[in-house]
Amino acid sequence: MRSSNRASLAAVALLAVAGSLRLMDVSAAPTQATTTFKPVADAYVDGSRPRKNFGKDEVLRADTRPPKRAFLRFSVAVDGPVASATLRLFGRTADGGMRVAPVSKQTWAESRITYRNAPAHESVIASSSPGAAGTWRSFDVTAHVQTSGLASFAVLAKNAAGVSLGSRESERRPLLVVRHETSPPPSPPPSDPVRGLFRMATSTSVPLALSGSTPSPSTPIQRTSTSSLQRA
Repeated sequence: MRSSNRASLAAVALLAVAGSLRLMDVSAAPTQATTTFKPVADAYVDGSRPRKNFGKDEVLRADTRPPKRAFLRFSVAVDGPVASATLRLFGRTADGGMRVAPVSKQTWAESRITYRNAPAHESVIASSSPGAAGTWRSFDVTAHVQTSGLASFAVLAKNAAGVSLGSRESERRPLLVVRHETSPPPSPPPSDPVRGLFRMATSTSVPLALSGSTPSPSTPIQRTSTSSLQRA
């Protein structure tokens, strides 16, 4: 009977080991999260007032006559690859459409940028159709936002209808919505069911006959025997 118990314990221990190893092989898959960033700087420049700074205005403007451009910079911080990035701008007035272009130079300052010293922009990566007043415009800028770091954009008007947008000083400030992968927190290590099994001991209570006396049947003497599987 004792050898049968030992065999049963050994079988259970082996099954527990297999299950534990199987759990350890399963790693948590990354999940997707969406993080929204506000601008760390924005301003517009006006060709008719080339030395004037508009960094404190609640409005961002873009136009073709006179030439005006809006600039925005975001500080992106994500902990995984970027799946998509969307620039959202609130149109205060109706417009004839906008274009968005990346800006590589990150040294422009909100309080000092003017038409004379404004950085050059790159090729247009997104555009919008004419929009109504009081609505949000969305631009896919994933091509320019691939990882953490600074991301700057220039906003251009398509025609002389002009563009008037909410700046970061306003209630409806520009937003950069980034969808990205994020690693889940590490799972706690699995419990060790095998150690508990190896520490199992069998305890039996049997009456023993003592030399020269007869024990009472209702008062057994306890004897503890430990399985040979017990580990120190």
